[in-house]
Amino acid sequence: MKKKKLGSSTSFVHGKEKEIICHDMRKYVWQNYDFFHDDPVLNCNLPGMPRVITMAGSRPIEFEKHGNDILLHSENFNLTRVIHMEEDELDGDIESTPLGYSRGHWNGDTLIITTTHISWPLFELPPLYGIPQSEEMKIIEQFTLIDNELVYDLSLIHI
Repeated sequence: MKKKKLGSSTSFVHGKEKEIICHDMRKYVWQNYDFFHDDPVLNCNLPGMPRVITMAGSRPIEFEKHGNDILLHSENFNLTRVIHMEEDELDGDIESTPLGYSRGHWNGDTLIITTTHISWPLFELPPLYGIPQSEEMKIIEQFTLIDNELVYDLSLIHI
C-alpha cells in the first residue's frame, strides 16, 4: 500500500492509484479555486460546456433547424452550438473544443443531446465553481417543452 499526499489531502491507494490521485487533485484545485484569479472567462476566454448552458441564468436560448442539424444559440456570450442529428456521422477524428461535439436525437417530444470531446477545463454549476473536468467528460442534456415551458435536465458522466 502506497501513501500519496497532495496539499492537505492524504489518500492510501492500492491498485487504482491514478484514479484516486486525480480525484484528490481535482478536490484540491476546487478547494483552492479563486474565482477572480482562476476563472478563464475573466481572461477574455469564451466559456465552454457545461458553463455556457448551466450559467446562462435567465438569458434566452434559441433552437434553429440548419439542414439536418440543430443550432442552439445562447445569449450567454453569444455562442452557438451545432447539434449533429445524423446517426451515421463518424466521431473518430473529432478534435476537442470548449463546446465539445454534440450529437442529438429525438425521443418523442424530448431532444436528447450527448456532448463529448470537451476541452473546457472546469465544471461549473452554481454554486459549484472551479471543479476541474477532463476531456473524458460526457454531458447528456434533455430539452422538453411542456405547457410552453422548456424543461432542462443535465447528466454528467466521466468516461
